[in-house]
Amino acid sequence: MGQVPTLTAWSEAEPYLRNLKGTVLADIRPLLDVPGHAPFAITREVLSYIDHLGHLYSGKGGVRDRSKEYLEAILQRIDPNYGTRI
Repeated sequence: MGQVPTLTAWSEAEPYLRNLKGTVLADIRPLLDVPGHAPFAITREVLSYIDHLGHLYSGKGGVRDRSKEYLEAILQRIDPNYGTRI
């Protein structure tokens, strides 16, 4: 497994995240053209990126903890109802 970079300032994060965005588009976008949209492949890719970004965001070692913290913090900024139950 590759070494996750240690970023100490947002100015260091921007080029890395810009490159990561390009990688996400290159990895996931073609899967959307697959008949049935390859739901399992897309889910594996998305969850892999959530795990990676969660590690960068939280610095935690446990996959569950870092992914959960990242999703709660970031997705609530996008949708205030994220995480609430109906």
